[in-house]
Amino acid sequence: GGIMLPRVTRNVWGWASADLGQHPLLASPLARAWLPRELTGLRRAELLFAGLVLLAFGLWLAVDALPNLSESACLARHNKVDCRQLAYRLKKVSQYLGEPLHTLIALLLLPIARGSWLCRATGLSFDKLVKWHRWFGRAVVVLTCFHAAGFLLEWSLKGTLIKKLSKSKKLAGAIAGVVLLALHVST
Repeated sequence: GGIMLPRVTRNVWGWASADLGQHPLLASPLARAWLPRELTGLRRAELLFAGLVLLAFGLWLAVDALPNLSESACLARHNKVDCRQLAYRLKKVSQYLGEPLHTLIALLLLPIARGSWLCRATGLSFDKLVKWHRWFGRAVVVLTCFHAAGFLLEWSLKGTLIKKLSKSKKLAGAIAGVVLLALHVST
């Protein structure tokens, strides 16, 4: 056996999984002329997923990360005198930029197995999921660069760059960032 779903649920899921994985939406000649080749064959499920990820990230960025650049918003959120210093505000933004990296790295690992539940649920092929893997990898590289640049700038403004990089966790992060950039450039 297995779990029997009610008929309505089976019909809806059958329609959704069959329909969401079909019909390229951006395959028009205009889209092919202006968009990168990888984006022109997007299906409804891919657009829905990308839209939800971008919406979540955009909302998070607008609500949590970027307001810390403003001195008044930083003071209102953290109530610290340190908010008057640009270095402190850069540190806060860099910390917030590091948080979604955990989620993006988890999403990077989703298409690892051929025939995974994700392939079946969305109706997408393993090859399509590998394309998503590449895009999430690019997002990880970009966020990592901004995350690291913010901290390096903050430490430089404070004059503590060498002292901070001599700590094991910070040095490990710097080495991981260099390895990530090397991996990105080489692939």
